Amino acid sequence: MSERHRTKFLALAAVVLLSGLGGVMDISNQTMTGYQTDGNNKVIQVTPGGPAEAAGLQVDDMITSIAGIGVEDSKAQSAKPRAAIGEVRTYEVMRSGTAVSLDVTHTALEGTPRMLAYLGTVVGLCFLLFGLWAYLRGPTPATTLLAIFGLTFGLAFLGTPYFESMTIRNLVSAVVVTTILLGFAVLLHFLLAFPSRRPFLEKASATKILYGPAIVVAVLIIWVNFFQPTATSTLNLFFRIVIGLFFVGYFGLSLLTFLRSYASASPEARSISGLNLMLVGTVLGLGPSVVTGIIGLVSPSTILPGSQYYFLLLGLLPITFALATTKAQSIGVTASAP
Repeated sequence: MSERHRTKFLALAAVVLLSGLGGVMDISNQTMTGYQTDGNNKVIQVTPGGPAEAAGLQVDDMITSIAGIGVEDSKAQSAKPRAAIGEVRTYEVMRSGTAVSLDVTHTALEGTPRMLAYLGTVVGLCFLLFGLWAYLRGPTPATTLLAIFGLTFGLAFLGTPYFESMTIRNLVSAVVVTTILLGFAVLLHFLLAFPSRRPFLEKASATKILYGPAIVVAVLIIWVNFFQPTATSTLNLFFRIVIGLFFVGYFGLSLLTFLRSYASASPEARSISGLNLMLVGTVLGLGPSVVTGIIGLVSPSTILPGSQYYFLLLGLLPITFALATTKAQSIGVTASAP
């Protein structure tokens, strides 16, 4: 790769880092309510000792409005600024057919939520820096894809600063969502190109097949983000299904692609190409999150013990993938151009 491409990657990495820095600095301004819903406003978890529990919120409560705005009124909910630390917002819920009004005081992130917010930035740095490191060690088609993958998921975990303007928030959200969704396609592309190029990539339609679904889902999410249709239970269910199928589809294909590469390689090839390293990173890094995601789709109310920490293991993916590609380079194993 030319120096010009190196400069582009470094510039993009700097943008992601600056964005992440703004996000880290904003953690102290973020608030917590201490509850989790199933994506359709039904409470499935209440954090012990949190603001929601103190206000009287209970599992199975159905939230109908927040601060006087119906939960289905997406436009008004999106336009509403985030809660300040110490701000009290009234939650209207339906509990066993009875309307209940609760005053929830938003508190600063503390304890485990605050720690997880900071640890999330560490995971983001792993994706960003290890992908970039592998590329700078030796620019190849495989490391180029790995660096792009690192940039996309680095942005996902590092986050962005908060913007008061709803328009800017929507624009930033559109960029972030599109970047993350394309990142899943880049991951699949990388696994098809490393350690050796798959015949599928020779097809003229390969790029459309790889990136088409991600672009379609991104456009759909951006459309909803900007036009804010009424968030009915039907629409919420539809998006849960679409996003679920997207994640399962891309992750599933990526996993199958990797396992096929691993199974078809000899023990010696697995070692010299770094596939053994990638297997460790895939099983330990991806396994818990995939299991949690599948359980969440089948039974949203089921919360696995310690599941809030599972995402931290994802940092093993960029580390082991970067080590694998650099190991393959050191002995002359390279992939063809993507």
